[in-house]
Amino acid sequence: MPTVNIYIDGFNLYYGALRNRWPQYKWLDLQGFCERLLPGREVKRIRYFTAQVRSTPQNPGAANRQRIYLRALATLPKAEIRYGYFSTHDVRLPHAYPLSGGGMSEAGFPGFDGLSGLRSSDGSVAPNPVHPINLVNLASDKLPKWLTRTQFGIARSEVRRWRMAISFQERRSLPRRDCRAALAMTVWGRLPRCARNDSLGKVGTREVRLPLANPPQNGPATALVRRTEEKGSDANLAAYLLLDCCQKDCDEVVVISNGSDFAEPIRLARDVLQMSIGIINPSQRNRSVQLWQAALWSYPTINERVFRNSQLPRRLTDANGTFSKPPTW
Repeated sequence: MPTVNIYIDGFNLYYGALRNRWPQYKWLDLQGFCERLLPGREVKRIRYFTAQVRSTPQNPGAANRQRIYLRALATLPKAEIRYGYFSTHDVRLPHAYPLSGGGMSEAGFPGFDGLSGLRSSDGSVAPNPVHPINLVNLASDKLPKWLTRTQFGIARSEVRRWRMAISFQERRSLPRRDCRAALAMTVWGRLPRCARNDSLGKVGTREVRLPLANPPQNGPATALVRRTEEKGSDANLAAYLLLDCCQKDCDEVVVISNGSDFAEPIRLARDVLQMSIGIINPSQRNRSVQLWQAALWSYPTINERVFRNSQLPRRLTDANGTFSKPPTW
C-alpha cells in the first residue's frame, strides 16, 4: 500500500469549510479525516500548520477553544502541529470610496488617476495610456548601486551595460520603491546570466472592512486600521513539503488547501523532485486554477459526510489529564 504525507493549511481548512459552512464539525479528527479522504493509501504523516490565535473583546474564548483543540490533536499518533504566528500592527490604508475633497484620487493614490495618466498640480491629466513608469534602455556606464550588488550573482561589469531612465515628472508620481522594483525587473531580465522565472507572484486588491485603530470624527482620505496577519504557516508548509519530497519520506504527498501561494512549491515537487502530488480543496469556493494546474490530481471539494464521520470523542485523555470538547463547538 503506497504511503502518503498530508499537509494541511489549518486556516484555509477552517475558513473554507468549518467556520461558516459546517461549524458543527470543528471538533475534527484529522487522522480519521485524512484516512477517509484517501482510502487505499497508508497515511504516514499529517502535518498541520496553524498559529495560536488571540482572544478579542468580540471573541473572548477563541484562544482557549483553539488551545483545547490543539491539545486534542496532540493525542493523534500520526499528526504533528507546526506553528506560525500572528502579527498585529497599525497601517494607514486608502478608502475604497473616498469622499470628495478628501485628497485622494479615484485610484487611491495621490497624483495618479488610474491608467489614464499623471495628475498635475492644476488638476489636468497628462495622457499616459500604458503605465506611469517610462522605461528606456540606453547604453551607459552609470547604474544605481542597488542594481549592481554582487549578492545577486551578477557582476558589476555586466550590469553596467544597461541603463534605464525615468523622467522626473514620472518619478514624482510613484513611491520610490515602486520605481526601483520596475527598474530591477527590467534590468535583471536582460542580463546574460539572469534567467527570468515566469512563475511570478501576484498583487491582489480587494475591498475589506477592518476595525479602525482610532475612529475619526469625520471622513479623511485614509483610515488608520489595525491589521492582524498570520505569518509563517504558508512558508512552513512549503518548506516541509519540499523537505519530505527531497528525503523521499513517502510515496505521495497531498496538500489540503485552496491557497494559490503553494502552486510553485507543488510544481517544483512534481517536476524537479518527480513526486506524485495531489490537492484537496476544503473551500466551498471554486478551486484555485494555479493549484489545479500545478498538481497531478485534485479534489474540487470535500463531501460533508467525511466531516460528519471524522469527529473526535467528546472527552479525551492525555498525560495532563482528561479534557472535553468546548461547549460552544
